[in-house]
Amino acid sequence: MRPAVIIALLAAAGCNQIFGLEKTSVRDGGLPPNLATAHLRWLVATTDASLLPVDPVLVPITPPPDVRVGAIGGGTTPVQLGADGEYVYELTTEKWRFIYTLPGDVPREVQWNPAESSGEIVVPLFGRNDRAAPPTGSGYRLTPTVNGSDNLPPINTGMRLYTVGLWTQSPVFLYSGTNDIAFAGLTSLSGRLGAPEIAEGDAIVIQRSVPDNQCSVSGGAALGRADLMTGSPTPVTPLDYESIRNITAEVSHESLGNIAARLQAALGNRQGTIDATNSRFEYGRLPSFKMPGFTQPPAGQLLLPTPLLVPFANCGLDIFTTPSFVEPASLSGLPRGLHAQLVSTRTPAGGPGLPSGLQELVTSTGQFTLSFNTKLAVAPIMLGTFDLATAPDDDPVTLAGPTTLTFALSTQPNAVADYFDITVYRLDGASLQPVRIYTVTEPTVVIDPQDFSSGLRYVLEIRSHSGYPKAAIGDFSDIQLPLSAATVYTRTFIAN
Repeated sequence: MRPAVIIALLAAAGCNQIFGLEKTSVRDGGLPPNLATAHLRWLVATTDASLLPVDPVLVPITPPPDVRVGAIGGGTTPVQLGADGEYVYELTTEKWRFIYTLPGDVPREVQWNPAESSGEIVVPLFGRNDRAAPPTGSGYRLTPTVNGSDNLPPINTGMRLYTVGLWTQSPVFLYSGTNDIAFAGLTSLSGRLGAPEIAEGDAIVIQRSVPDNQCSVSGGAALGRADLMTGSPTPVTPLDYESIRNITAEVSHESLGNIAARLQAALGNRQGTIDATNSRFEYGRLPSFKMPGFTQPPAGQLLLPTPLLVPFANCGLDIFTTPSFVEPASLSGLPRGLHAQLVSTRTPAGGPGLPSGLQELVTSTGQFTLSFNTKLAVAPIMLGTFDLATAPDDDPVTLAGPTTLTFALSTQPNAVADYFDITVYRLDGASLQPVRIYTVTEPTVVIDPQDFSSGLRYVLEIRSHSGYPKAAIGDFSDIQLPLSAATVYTRTFIAN
């Protein structure tokens, strides 16, 4: 059967003389009946001038990423996307490869056969895509003030600055009464660093975290607005600091023992230590509840990827009501979000730690309920004829050509798995270096031998996702909370 590949891009809507199809009839929309379109685009979440979330929109990625396509197990050909991020492919009964590489990222390969004209691969972008660059030498001058019975933070207290609308974060700084924060020192949490603007509704949040009963909570916060200017920090006024802690978040879930047992049973002889220190939840305000959930790298005590949110409470999973905390009222229009992780970390000889685990992102106007109902990859996990679930670490594996990875799924009631990400990691000393990320909607994927170098050490991470009800037809843009993920690491192995 002929391989599924992208044939060409439409030069103009309704033109049936491309592809050598002068005598081929054309459907409504301008495509011959044997062709269909799919898209690779940003899914952009913005806020309005009142800091209310706007429904995400699909926008072409600029500059367009490198894209290659080809048959499963075969070579690939570079292609260019159309102006709206579209590509045209020949309808087929077989799955095929779509590989895209974003700047600074590893190749991401989707092995799929989307329903006709339903294919939609999305790259999440929080904040508008047409952001202006920050002026040279710009920043913020922070001089918080108080009203009523609120109190300023003690001098030399650690604080952090966030911007919302365009989402950035500062390193921790020590409060000194007045602090100048260079904008160049902030980190963009999504996309390139851009200048927040009052006219767009962007805001600045400063926050002080305090420890309290297995938690770290916001002991004080303030929200202000300011436009950046060239050469000097802009005073942020007003910046009314609130220190009266009068908000809590409530959480419910089944017993941690049951959740942990489910995870450890799935891991079998690869189970590690479930550390209460690293099994936690985080409460905060989300940019949107219609976006991919686990877009940020692990941070601090959270060992799995995290959602983008402005955090106000971080607690161990055995806490059901947080200590009281401060949250600026001006953020009340953003969705309340709670993200939880339960992690079992195994450290093979020589490291690094491999954090398998369950995680979930939920939203609620009241109590947050966690279920962790995503299917986990379980034994047998077979890379060709090699068992990556039960074999010893660092056994040699020969990959003479494209090799199929298959895995079973756990069978707990009500659990689902809409799609899977399989990441090939090279173990570089005590660190994990991603090589390629595969995305599939069934528990099987063909691994490219070019991902491996003989004599080096590797491990696979299999992450199941739920909350994507149309993934089976190739549409990853329909996202519905709760979002859950289940991460499982295989045995390490040496490539031959």
